[in-house]
Amino acid sequence: MGRTSYKTSTGVTLESGLVIRQQYELIEPIGEGGFAKVWSAKHLYGQHKVALKFIGESRHAFNLGVDEFKLLSSIYHTNIIRTFEMGEDEMTGEAYMSMELMTGKSFFEVIKSNEVIAPDRVLEWLRQCVLAVQYLASMRLVHKDIKPQNIMFDGSTAKLIDFNISMTTDHNQGTTCYKCPLVLTEQKWMPYADIWALALSFYELLTKEEVFADDTSFDVELNGKYDKVFPLETFSALVNIIKGHGQDVEIGDYLDLFKIPLERTMEERYIPQKILDGYSITNIREKFLIIAMAYADDPTIAVSKNVIIKKELTRRSLGAPTKEMTLYKNTFSALNRKNITENRGKNASVLTEEFLLSFNKYSGEN
Repeated sequence: MGRTSYKTSTGVTLESGLVIRQQYELIEPIGEGGFAKVWSAKHLYGQHKVALKFIGESRHAFNLGVDEFKLLSSIYHTNIIRTFEMGEDEMTGEAYMSMELMTGKSFFEVIKSNEVIAPDRVLEWLRQCVLAVQYLASMRLVHKDIKPQNIMFDGSTAKLIDFNISMTTDHNQGTTCYKCPLVLTEQKWMPYADIWALALSFYELLTKEEVFADDTSFDVELNGKYDKVFPLETFSALVNIIKGHGQDVEIGDYLDLFKIPLERTMEERYIPQKILDGYSITNIREKFLIIAMAYADDPTIAVSKNVIIKKELTRRSLGAPTKEMTLYKNTFSALNRKNITENRGKNASVLTEEFLLSFNKYSGEN
């Protein structure tokens, strides 16, 4: 962890047990950057834990902190770290921000430890992060410092953190080896810079290889090995983005740019664990079809295989490319073999009565 105490500009030592502004009791240091030191702390009234980010003594650092607070306090997204308040503590002479405390790891830690992460989980994190960047872009905001150190996860949830340079217009700011080449050549920030850095970060998470030691470039060899269970089309999209593909893609098409499989764009729906275990359901496409059929308006009505998908996706305004439809042929066959679905005529398939009874029974237990 490194040092467990720090001296502020006024000579006060930040250490475990110190109470800040009669509100936060420091627990332990959890990070240190160029302008700030971050501690975990307990809110004395709410008893919940937060992260306290202490801003350095320089006026430049303070101004960046104020800009960061103005930004983060105005946005809310499940996959962006939340900021609660900003204040100044007279005793320590330090300004601080109280923020959501992430108890998981950063991508950087996973890469350095060579930890193996399930491809399915990585894909879900990618979907979440793309949606977060899409949300920022829709508000005409750019993170400007996306990198493995600034993507954290806790279980199935990933979040973007550290927006301390997001308000600057200086293209020289940011981490050099994760800065999109366009930022330097055009000397301005654009949403694509976040998309590019996100693709690079996920590529490194999957391959455990650092791509750039210093200056970045679209002209780079990318031959890193990854778990072949991870969708090839999505991995290839990461490579293409790092090579400069997708610069003119509209904000609303970011998910398509990353070639995230269709079923990953659907909102989460629940399948009881007893159903998953009892019918040996592990394949993500099987889960997707079951959810689409089980939550249809009337799943007992015989509907064309393609219409089942189109009906569900149209209702969610997502669209369903023809090439995606063809990928489900084998999935329907697998569901038939497991007695989850049955054919109704030449081109129709429905959930079996037996499966529906079990599904409804166990869904009612939760």
